[in-house]
Amino acid sequence: MNSALVSIEIEPFPSLREVARRIGYPVTTVRTYCPDLSLEVTARSRQHWNREDMRTRMRQLLEDTLANVEPLPLKAAAEQLGCLEETLHQYFPDLCQRIILRYHARFDDEKIQQRLQEVLESKNEVPSVAELARQLGYTRELVRLKFPNLCKLISARWRAEQKKRHAEQLVENHAKIRLAMISLHNQDIYPSSAQVSKYLNDQLLRRRENHELWKEILEELGY
Repeated sequence: MNSALVSIEIEPFPSLREVARRIGYPVTTVRTYCPDLSLEVTARSRQHWNREDMRTRMRQLLEDTLANVEPLPLKAAAEQLGCLEETLHQYFPDLCQRIILRYHARFDDEKIQQRLQEVLESKNEVPSVAELARQLGYTRELVRLKFPNLCKLISARWRAEQKKRHAEQLVENHAKIRLAMISLHNQDIYPSSAQVSKYLNDQLLRRRENHELWKEILEELGY
């Protein structure tokens, strides 16, 4: 970490965690190898947020976030101020807790659970948890957090269905390639990968498993 950092004017001055993130190292590593500079950065950051004008601005933004018509996450206020959520918690824990509770109260747990159960009970292919969350208007992380067991069941079924679909697609593609190669061979045209791709109007042979099949069929045809 460059010692010049603590001597320059930055508004707002970053926390040690933010500095570590920017230079691409864990904060524990930065503390271990640059203990003195780490202490200076932490002190400088605290000094910035301890200023009366910054605490006033912080409180005003939190109150505005709480009064917003649409519930907003605490992260939105932190990003607007350019600080960590932990910094907001440190100075205004009650306001932060109210914002968090209001934001999470907007989620309709019953609606989410009902939709997840419907998907599991359906005989149709299931969408991924990420797609379900998007359809419901929530983040994947939140849906997983609220209903981990249902999400695990959906994910397991989704992976199994994707694996089955891939296997079926593989069989279908292999049949297309074989038919194309035999057809070209019967026309006395060497079934090169370029000719097969042109015949199929597709680039199936770019996939490793299909290319291996192409070589096997070449041998079967006597090339």
